[in-house]
Amino acid sequence: QDPSKIRNTGSGLLLSLLPAMLTPSEADEHERALTVEISFQRRQWDKILKIEAMMQSQEERTRKLEQQTQGKLERLQRLEEQVDVVHEKVRGLVDSCTEAGRTLAAECETRQQELGTLQLALKTCEASLTETLRETARELRSSLDGLHRRSEDAGGRYKELERQLSE
Repeated sequence: QDPSKIRNTGSGLLLSLLPAMLTPSEADEHERALTVEISFQRRQWDKILKIEAMMQSQEERTRKLEQQTQGKLERLQRLEEQVDVVHEKVRGLVDSCTEAGRTLAAECETRQQELGTLQLALKTCEASLTETLRETARELRSSLDGLHRRSEDAGGRYKELERQLSE
């Protein structure tokens, strides 16, 4: 309320309440009481205006904070969306790497089996070659012994023929 209206209302109220005949000192005392009351009401009114100004200031500050909070919330939501996109990409990469790892493991296992097969074939071939070489060496020794005997026989016949010719 406006303090001037309070004063007017207070004076009107006072006049209606005052008995018709007041003494001058009672009137002065009453006027002082009214002045004190009006002064008190004016201070209260000033306090109310200050509180309203503070409230408006706080409301404005609250609005600004809400706007900042909304901006930060929107930024956070965008960041969460980016995180989700990155997580999806990472999951895709992990899946790709996992699949590549499985493929490499299967290929490695296949190569290991092939290597084992080749090593076994090589050992079998080596054993076969060793046996063939031994057999061939025996045959060659036998043939060499036979040739050696024939050579001795031929040498003995040569000497016999030479002796017969010389006679």
